[in-house]
This record gives sequence, structure tokens and C-alpha cells, in this order.
Amino acid sequence: MPSLPYRPRITQIIGDKSIAAGGETINADLPSEYTVTGLLITQKKVQTGAVSLAQQLASLDQFEMVTRSGGPWKISGADLFYFNRDLLGKEPHISQNSVDTNNHIIYESLLVPFNPLGVWDTRFGVSPRTRGAVRLTMGTDTNSACDDRTVTVAAIGYEGLNPAEYMGCFVDPFTSIASDNFRDIQSDRVSGIMGVYHFQTTGVEDLTTTDAPGVKDIGWAVAKSVREKVRAHGLQLLESAWNTNARAEAVGLPNSKYTLMNLGLRTGQYVPYTNNFQIYLNCGVAEAARTHPLLAVRNE
Repeated sequence: MPSLPYRPRITQIIGDKSIAAGGETINADLPSEYTVTGLLITQKKVQTGAVSLAQQLASLDQFEMVTRSGGPWKISGADLFYFNRDLLGKEPHISQNSVDTNNHIIYESLLVPFNPLGVWDTRFGVSPRTRGAVRLTMGTDTNSACDDRTVTVAAIGYEGLNPAEYMGCFVDPFTSIASDNFRDIQSDRVSGIMGVYHFQTTGVEDLTTTDAPGVKDIGWAVAKSVREKVRAHGLQLLESAWNTNARAEAVGLPNSKYTLMNLGLRTGQYVPYTNNFQIYLNCGVAEAARTHPLLAVRNE
């Protein structure tokens, strides 16, 4: 048998943990013996009646990953679902029952990607030297329309792998103005920006007689000088996943409230960080928005 430079690893760091009916926070350390390229979060839930996709996703209120040097990951369960779909090109797996009724069992799995190129790629990952730990804030039984919930988290990666960087993703919630918006990014240990994942309450397809989609253009700037930008509507075609095997609520259609901009995400590259680096958003509406800078973070 040929010798491999790195040994693939996958192990549970949270195993079949019961979730309190009123919600709770669940913590776990990342493995200390190998580099983690991604986390699989799987929930088992029992329906208390008809369950919408929004209710299913409300079961995981927020995921965070913190290291000894800061907190480079923070994202809601709903945002992670749609980010998975656009990054991976397929809908995350949520088992679907033929009848929305009491006591039917649902499984839901989401991926937290520390390597945008895939969990079995070796160019990015969270090194043990960061002393990473995860925090899951779980929603309530009432909000998720389920009970008897459990959660399992598996860490995927490689033993012997020592990459320089991993992908970070933090949330920047704000109220947009109907014009140019410039959002500063977290700069600690950041080598560069790999992309942007943006949510706007009004979708880019939500058009009337007024040209006012939620976001018109996405790009990046330095000290409010725009260096690159592109129409958000075009990015829906370029980057968004279209799944024609949609559920009745049409989650398989492009969700135009979410837009992904690739700045090296697909190839393992990034725009190098410089002082006063900003995300640029030309918005058509003043409303609640969330942008997620996708960063190349140094393993320090």
C-alpha cells in the first residue's frame, strides 16, 4: 500500500446531544491531533405538526467558531443553509417526509466549510495550534416546530496537515442605505478576502416599476474607492445553485435574497488584504441586511 502524506480523519466532537426544549448553548473543542477542514452538523428532530423550511432552520440559531486569537466564524443556521447551497452547488440534505404531521422524524445536515475547495482538499484548514472551539446556539422546540431534538457534530480533516490559512466567515448585520454602502472587515490575522456572501431583505428579483432591488452591485473597495464591482443579478446566474427538484415551498429555486461573490473562493486564491479594505454594496433599499466576508485567516 502506498504511503500517504496525510491521514484522513473524521470523528464526532459532539455525539447525539439532546437539545433542551427551551434552547441552549452547546460547546466543544476542535480536535487537538489533526487539522479540521470542515464540520458536519446533523440534527434529528421529531415533528409536532406541519414544519416549514424556515422553522427547520430555526433549530440552529447560530454557529460560532472561536480560537485563542479571536472569533473568525459566526453565522445563523438559515444563512449557513443557503451558503452551503451556493458554495457546494447542491441543496443541503434535509430528509423529507411524505406527510407533514406529528411524530414524523426529520434529519438535517449542514456543513461548516473551513476549506472552500472541499473537506478532502489540503490547501486550507483549522490547525490545532489555533486551539479552536465551537459554540452552537440552539433554538427552541416551539420555533422549530419539533421536539425530541438531538445534535451531532463531526470534525473532518487530515492528520499531519499544516496549512497556512483557513476560511473564516463572520456576520456583519447593518441597515443599508439606498445608495453606496461601505463595510469594514475584521482584519486580525487576515491574509485576504476570498469572497462575499450577502443577505438583503429585498431580493434582487423583487422588482416593481421602481428599480429598487435589495442590492444592485457587490464589490470591494479601499478607503471608499471602489476597485471591483459586479451586478448582483448576474451573480445569481454565475454562483447561485438552481435545484429543479424543489420542495413545494420552492427552496430549489434561486433565493434572490442571498448573493455570493467569488474573489478566489473556487480556486483557493484571494484578494490580498490591505489597510482600509471594505466590502462595497450598492443597495436599492434602506432595510435590514447581513453581509458575510469570506476571509483567508492565518493559523496563528
